[in-house]
Amino acid sequence: MDWDFDSVDIKWFKNAKLNITENILEKNLKDRGDKTAIIWEPNDPTEPSIL
Repeated sequence: MDWDFDSVDIKWFKNAKLNITENILEKNLKDRGDKTAIIWEPNDPTEPSIL
């Protein structure tokens, strides 16, 4: 982490990549893998609304 409060220039995680989906899955899949992850209202009522 770099910072310079005189010029208000703060950098964090510079030149790195973050896969938030992978982090969420890794954290929750073991304990919650059999539970609903996403519920939405589809445009077509015949489409499934649970993932």
